[in-house]
Amino acid sequence: MRSLSLLLLLVVVAVIPAEVVGCAVEVPAEHAARAKAHGTSGKPAPVPPTFQQERLQNIQNEDVQGLISNLANFDDMHLAMTTSESYVMDGSYEAAVTKVAHLFRVRRLLAIEGKVPGTVGPVIIKAYEESLRAWPAAYRDWTAKFYGPPTRNYEPLDIDKTETRAIVATYFLGESVDSASLKVLLNGYESHQKWIGEFKRTARNQAPVPPAFTLYAIHRLVTTIPDQRLTPAARVARDDYRSWANDHVSPPVEAEVSAWNAARDEGDPFEQISDPKHVSLRDQPKMKLRVYPLTFKDGTALFDQDPGDSDESSKHGEEWRKRLLPTARAMLER
Repeated sequence: MRSLSLLLLLVVVAVIPAEVVGCAVEVPAEHAARAKAHGTSGKPAPVPPTFQQERLQNIQNEDVQGLISNLANFDDMHLAMTTSESYVMDGSYEAAVTKVAHLFRVRRLLAIEGKVPGTVGPVIIKAYEESLRAWPAAYRDWTAKFYGPPTRNYEPLDIDKTETRAIVATYFLGESVDSASLKVLLNGYESHQKWIGEFKRTARNQAPVPPAFTLYAIHRLVTTIPDQRLTPAARVARDDYRSWANDHVSPPVEAEVSAWNAARDEGDPFEQISDPKHVSLRDQPKMKLRVYPLTFKDGTALFDQDPGDSDESSKHGEEWRKRLLPTARAMLER
């Protein structure tokens, strides 16, 4: 048996070219180039940028229009939506709050508006109105894809682009302290209610902005627009609403977050695991961000359920609508 094994070894060695045995193989030029590109040439390969670095490289080169157009891009969105401790369903109120709170393009838009007030507003209103016009077609297209065969997406769907732009625009309008914004949002809310009645209910909301998110933006305007812009009757209506809201509607959370140009994202789950005490975040540039609440003051969900639903959130939502919307309309009267 040993003799047979030795014979086989000699046969194998005999058929191998001498240059291979001596490790003198000449690598073709195209193979060497490919190996070098993949870091297998003996020299260390370039370190690819982290997700955060790629995110910042893209964002810093965009103007206001570009930032708004690219709000749903994967470079920002996939990081923003992995910050939640649990799954957040597309089209939900919680998803809208998460997007605004964690998209770095939103933070850059806020920084631009803070530096030069009035820069973002006109572009945001245009984006909001364009999103509402595009919504019905985007929703029908998404429905066909959802119930059709599986597809691979290399860029955000039209529904994701439309929805994200409308949500972010709603937030900016709600924080604008402007009566014109109040009218835009009231018209938008009426459109949302119309679509919810028309479109078949699916695994996604039938409106580009969750109704409760629009209601909260309207609530922000109703409670912050200065008295001098209102008629005496509107001031009385607003004071009555404020009294009720102070007991029932949670205020927004004033959060300190990483600025849009920070090297690390405080919401990144890997950062939270590797640096639970946030030592690496202390010296980063930071900013203040107003985040909408997820619950009423008694802890029930601040979700705008269908009026026919029987859960507690629906009862709160119905009472909220009955008080908020007439007050908002009264504030537009002259």
